[in-house]
Amino acid sequence: MYVDAQALPTTYESASSVTAEVSAAETAEAGSLAVYVENVPGDATTRSNVLYLQVDPAPGAPLVYDYSPDNGVAGDTILIIASNLAGHTLTIQDADGTTLTPGTVSSLSWPNAGTTNTVEVVLPDGIASGPITVSNTSGSFKGKIFSVGDNLTRAAGTLVESSTEYNTTNWSRVSGADNSLATSFFTAHGDCATLTTCTSVPWFQITFANPQRVARIAFRGNREYASGYDYLRVRFELLGAGASVLWEGDYDLPAPDRDLDLTFAEPVDDTLSVRMTSLADESDEPGFSELEVFGP
Repeated sequence: MYVDAQALPTTYESASSVTAEVSAAETAEAGSLAVYVENVPGDATTRSNVLYLQVDPAPGAPLVYDYSPDNGVAGDTILIIASNLAGHTLTIQDADGTTLTPGTVSSLSWPNAGTTNTVEVVLPDGIASGPITVSNTSGSFKGKIFSVGDNLTRAAGTLVESSTEYNTTNWSRVSGADNSLATSFFTAHGDCATLTTCTSVPWFQITFANPQRVARIAFRGNREYASGYDYLRVRFELLGAGASVLWEGDYDLPAPDRDLDLTFAEPVDDTLSVRMTSLADESDEPGFSELEVFGP
């Protein structure tokens, strides 16, 4: 098991469970620390999906909630959404330690965080995928994974479909692939996997105009409701010509945000569609904020 890229002595408990003791040294740095398992230590092709262990920051230090958007390429401007930014001298670094120049600090009302701060950052050449760390004089906080690359769901001609949609305005299927964590997609009444009163099972599908080479998927839980409307377990499928299944996997979505990052051992060629199907959800009308897809 790895916590924040540090290998820990790991005990095999069962085919679906391992344990490791996390020392104070491993949690000395505040942030959303990435946790994953590798079947072959040091071999990233055997790596599991990423979960997060949050270590709370020192009083007055930043706490990074999200990025808006949480993906991009060099030259793009993003917002880092965090507390304790205003009135401070900030240091911002990417996963490789490259310094990013902070821009304008503003206020913003963010789902589940209330009124908080944002700071603009222009992504430099060579920006690395991974957590972005924000520091002030009181301390630092390492955010979740920031994905470097073009979100393929935004490509021209992409079709977004779903089993149902709550409405055609603020909680529509379009909101599940609009590259914005501030918006959410919810199903219509009666569309859920767990309640016996529901009459259909939710699914959400992104179909590309042309075959794509898919290397990563990022699923982002809805930010608008802290509990009560989450997906708990889902199946992801990469589909090719004739809806053939090129790859599939079932995953539990970790609390509290239900965010999940998947990196494939080898990119999946000739992908025409990415489909998500609910296997378990909290209640009627479950939702999420974003399904993102990236190439190598």
